[in-house]
Amino acid sequence: MKLEMLDKMTASSFISKKDDYICNFSEFDLQCRLGISEQISNKDYLEFLSHQTLNWIDIEKDTVSKIFEELEDAYSPYEKYLEDNIRLIKTTGQEESDAAYTRNNIIYIPLSMIQWPYNELKD
Repeated sequence: MKLEMLDKMTASSFISKKDDYICNFSEFDLQCRLGISEQISNKDYLEFLSHQTLNWIDIEKDTVSKIFEELEDAYSPYEKYLEDNIRLIKTTGQEESDAAYTRNNIIYIPLSMIQWPYNELKD
């Protein structure tokens, strides 16, 4: 597995792509995600998403790389079922209530989670 931690600008282009996941949100879904009651469109939400990505700092890169090295060993028997490249995007967390999630073969990790101690993040 090759780990790729995307920079803020590259990540912004991925997170703000219109896809089936985004297109299936109702206006109510979008309002809940943004904590607003005003009218909102998918286009507005995608614009919001484009501002939620962050750059990785060196200590975060080192920690995440170390975890993935350990995972690579643990998952080696399942290698043929896994993606060749793993993309990670660091976010503010505001787009998904500080939850980590996947979308279109990308793992999104909120800042609050990245700041966990190594052992907690690893688990």
